[in-house]
Amino acid sequence: NIPPGPFELHEVTGAIASEDLAFDSQGHLVGSDNHAIYKTDVKGKVKLFAPNVEFRSGLRYLPNGSLAVNDNYLGRVLVFDPDGVMTVLVQGLSYPNGMTVDMQGFIYVTEHDAHRVLRIHSYTGEYEVLTTEIYHPNGITFNVDYTALYRCAFGSPGRPPLPLSEDARGCGAGEWADFTHTSGRGDRRRGGICRNLSRGEDGGRAHTQVTPSRH
Repeated sequence: NIPPGPFELHEVTGAIASEDLAFDSQGHLVGSDNHAIYKTDVKGKVKLFAPNVEFRSGLRYLPNGSLAVNDNYLGRVLVFDPDGVMTVLVQGLSYPNGMTVDMQGFIYVTEHDAHRVLRIHSYTGEYEVLTTEIYHPNGITFNVDYTALYRCAFGSPGRPPLPLSEDARGCGAGEWADFTHTSGRGDRRRGGICRNLSRGEDGGRAHTQVTPSRH
């Protein structure tokens, strides 16, 4: 349970993260310097988790405690168990970029250069294509009740959601919000604890939050 705000901001120096980050069950910030994966605790102490992993795209934890990672350089989706042992779940993709996970542990990946959004079984690696209608899909996240996927398109002004039916299959994309008034290009997305949607922009130039009235 999250107490009501406002919250005091504390900066943790020394934390390592690149384009994306995640948090494990112990509250460590998990991120990459494009060459390895690290965990940072609340005091800023950094620990190496998985060496020799070159990537700079999405990463998310699965319900079983494993970490899923988009290897954008080699076109793979990787899974690391809690001890850091790596398994190649999917390969042969064209720039897997954004990532999110649903309540059942399915992995959703934006395949940037193939203009696809994939739904991947986190154990077998089998996947289905939810849509091919989005040009250069980038960051991705669910809405509060997991009935739609919000995504960013790299360099595109429109940010349409991908509605999902009850069995989580894609059924098209519709216009949702326009961020043409902001600088930069849409990159990463996170659902907010107050039913808001937050949007980051590459280069650290802006952070946009959309209120529930636009959901």
